Amino acid sequence: MNPITDPRFWMLLLLGLWFAAPGRAAEDAAGDTRHWLQRMIQAMNGLAYEGTFVYLHGGRLESLRIEHTPGRAEARERLLNLNGRPREIRRGRRGVTCITPGAGGVSVEKWVTPGLGGFLRLDFERLGRNYLLHPLGDDRIAGREAVGIGIIPRDRLRYGYRLFLDRASGLPLEIDLMDPRAQPIERVMFTSLELGEDGAEAHPSGEEIPAAQVEHKAILMPRGKRRWTFDRLPPGFEVRMHDEWTDDAGGLLEHFLVSDGLASVSVYVEPLHAGEEALQGAAHLGAVHAWGRRLDGFQITAVGETPAAAARLIAEALRPLEER
Repeated sequence: MNPITDPRFWMLLLLGLWFAAPGRAAEDAAGDTRHWLQRMIQAMNGLAYEGTFVYLHGGRLESLRIEHTPGRAEARERLLNLNGRPREIRRGRRGVTCITPGAGGVSVEKWVTPGLGGFLRLDFERLGRNYLLHPLGDDRIAGREAVGIGIIPRDRLRYGYRLFLDRASGLPLEIDLMDPRAQPIERVMFTSLELGEDGAEAHPSGEEIPAAQVEHKAILMPRGKRRWTFDRLPPGFEVRMHDEWTDDAGGLLEHFLVSDGLASVSVYVEPLHAGEEALQGAAHLGAVHAWGRRLDGFQITAVGETPAAAARLIAEALRPLEER
């Protein structure tokens, strides 16, 4: 068995890191992993690439093709699923559009490439306070030499990651999302990858999906005065963004983004309308957990790629500002 896929490896690794005296070797290893993570972010933002990857989640295996084109003004991405019902997702300056045959376009608020999105916003200072970084050795993925990195959470309120980065470019060839028991929840792994030059155009490929209508809609949420506040957020989590907007009925909706430097949880506050059903308690879809509650005529929903305990603690920490 490959040691990095054995849960006992992660237990021994954590014990070793806990009891080992700090030394030059540990400092060098941490610095080397930070160097590779910085290379990864630069590659994901600055390189043109296209390829095919598999996405394993919730017992399902999907095959997808991605095309990424960087640009000075904006980056463009195109994601096309290769099995099941045809679907295409495009991201650009105007927002995100999901296209399905004959069903028109459906705009969505947030583009999330499975397993990749959070790494574009790494906060290295806060990352070190909430996670341990450790090299995992070399491997070979999609015919390319890869460097392994472990991102190990310091508590059970966040997931861990195993990353395997292309040695030549820094792009992630495989990302495994690990639960608090060091078991993989999701896996993204390239099976083929073609790199362009820095700033070069990607080479579009694959068959275009016909759509009866394509809707491009950027979600713009003007900033306003905060009417809610958090008490006792879980250790390491901080409010990183706040937005508000009004719904069709004129009700005020608020959105908070809470992050620990890697994991992010969105918290939505919206007025409850008569006869409207709302989430109460827990729900999840794969690695994404949500927690909903009612308070003073409002629905509070926290949702993010974290263990259920973190979503619950964050949702229950929100209070009306008037209470303080």
